[in-house]
Amino acid sequence: MESRHDSEIRTTARVAVLCCFAAALCAQGQEQPASALANTSAGSPLPADPAGTPGAPVVAPPIPVQPVSVKQKLTRAAKETVEWTVPLVAAGSAGIDQLTDQNPSLGQGGEGFGKRFYRYYADEAMKRFLVDGVLSSAFHQETHYSRRGQGAFWNRVGYAASRVVITRSDSSKTQFNYSEVVGVSATLAISTAYFPGYRNASDTFQRISFDLAGDAACNVFREFWPDLKRKFAH
Repeated sequence: MESRHDSEIRTTARVAVLCCFAAALCAQGQEQPASALANTSAGSPLPADPAGTPGAPVVAPPIPVQPVSVKQKLTRAAKETVEWTVPLVAAGSAGIDQLTDQNPSLGQGGEGFGKRFYRYYADEAMKRFLVDGVLSSAFHQETHYSRRGQGAFWNRVGYAASRVVITRSDSSKTQFNYSEVVGVSATLAISTAYFPGYRNASDTFQRISFDLAGDAACNVFREFWPDLKRKFAH
């Protein structure tokens, strides 16, 4: 029988690989063209998201951003639940779970993968709708990441990682990121109903911590992705 220590090692390895996988996906399509930034004036709405790209355009903080209405937030969040990244994240999570034999009661083979896949799909879709739609509307916050785009390397890393717990309100005030923390916690608490391996508070807290860490890694990747693209382009 697998010891708790071995289980924690497997879980940590799974989350580390998944964070890298998710960060690469999050980076795709996140850079907003310089021409679009130059044409964005104070009080003007952000340009529409490019078709098929996850999340909102990344913008630098100095550029004023018009608050997004509740209807726009809910519509945007609903679209996010069916983006191409959702099944990819779910498939990656399910595959790593199966390789490391997490939740062994779900089985192996195609059937076991399918059981894991739709559970992770439900997790990811629910999280996106709660965080970016319902809770960002309720707390009057903007949950999409905005790049700093300048400054010392570690300052930018710290800024990007901290956005999972710090965000701005619709009136551009700095606030605790209730939308993200409450949304992730609620999603994973609900998921204990259909994930047989996660039944106690300790497991749920661990999953919440890993999920927030994954989102922080995703933000760091978003922060530096445009710089990497320019470097490799040259």
